[in-house]
Amino acid sequence: MLSVCCCDEKRREDGMAPCVVQDPLPASLTDSESTGDIPCFYLPPEVVDESLEKARSCTEEDATKLIVSVSKTPACSDLGLVIRQFSNRLVVAGVGPGLISNWNEKHPERAVTNNCQLIEVNGLRGVHGDELVQRIKRLDNLRLTFDVGCKSVSV
Repeated sequence: MLSVCCCDEKRREDGMAPCVVQDPLPASLTDSESTGDIPCFYLPPEVVDESLEKARSCTEEDATKLIVSVSKTPACSDLGLVIRQFSNRLVVAGVGPGLISNWNEKHPERAVTNNCQLIEVNGLRGVHGDELVQRIKRLDNLRLTFDVGCKSVSV
């Protein structure tokens, strides 16, 4: 399943990536629906709210980094993230059951939460969000770098 929203031209003019809805990552939507779990990867075709726009303008020196290492297993291969995609950043819009919620339970002081921005996957950064997604799909051992907020911007 892949669809594009009608606001794509305006989003491109504003420097944002097109809105896209994709199957969950890496399990299929039907698998997710049958278990009642939240899809682990969803890019909603919604207009970005003001706090996310501010977060996008966060400079490197203002950002607080969080590095999360997780490994997919036959028992659990879903990240459990609901994601909004911007050109070279993926912004967390929710955390459902999966590898990231397991990480959060073990590391509550370094939890991945809404508005965290996934900016790097296993050393790959500064590329279009689609490339980050493809790397997540391909690799079993993931080192994910998030911007968890800005010192100067409240998100």
